Amino acid sequence: MPPLFDATYSLAERVRQRRVDAGEPLASVIADEVALYVGDGTDASAEPLSQSLKDELVGLGPLQQFLDDPGVEEIWINSPEKVFVARAGVSERVQVSLTAESIRGLVERMLRPTGRRIDMSQPFVDASLPDGSQTCTWQFRTLPASTGRSTSESSLPVCARSRTLRVLAR
Repeated sequence: MPPLFDATYSLAERVRQRRVDAGEPLASVIADEVALYVGDGTDASAEPLSQSLKDELVGLGPLQQFLDDPGVEEIWINSPEKVFVARAGVSERVQVSLTAESIRGLVERMLRPTGRRIDMSQPFVDASLPDGSQTCTWQFRTLPASTGRSTSESSLPVCARSRTLRVLAR
């Protein structure tokens, strides 16, 4: 795992605990924690770490950058090491640091506002995100931990942007 990935997850836990304890505004907690981390002599740069931490806490972690990019039409995950996006109908593999656990967490966060869930009794879910701009479809295969294989062995389409009638007519 890259250092930014590790730093983000360790700082995210500290920020969550601190906010619960003190009820501080998120932006100031992120700034304080990143300053402490960078001040400890690490190689980390404050700006990317702050953005990564914000994406982890209030967005969809490492996928948030693609959700924020209006040129990205679809995101899908074949495994933690194989993440793809489509731009202008062309797919490309992107470098994103994920683990099987982080994928489960992302899926749970995406589904939480929809009231839907995914588990062995319901392995396929189609849902629209609350803003209505993205339609999400998951095919999630649960494998026993003893297999050593990821929980996302099959293609896991994460988000496809909804298209307006005007866009479809072009």
